[in-house]
Amino acid sequence: SKDIYILSSVGELILILDDKGNFKNCSGLPDELFLQPEGICFDDDAVLYIANEGHDKKARLLKFPSKEK
Repeated sequence: SKDIYILSSVGELILILDDKGNFKNCSGLPDELFLQPEGICFDDDAVLYIANEGHDKKARLLKFPSKEK
């Protein structure tokens, strides 16, 4: 899709806009998984990856399969 995904480490949120910048959705991320989410990308199969700072723990890269398939 041409949707725009914005990741916010403040509040642990993902904001989704359409290709014209209009609001579509906003989702909170679970605190136990996301201490400080900092990076977001998709692969060619629309799998979502979120990089998470680990603070005193190891950093993590979380993978979320596409719901479109």
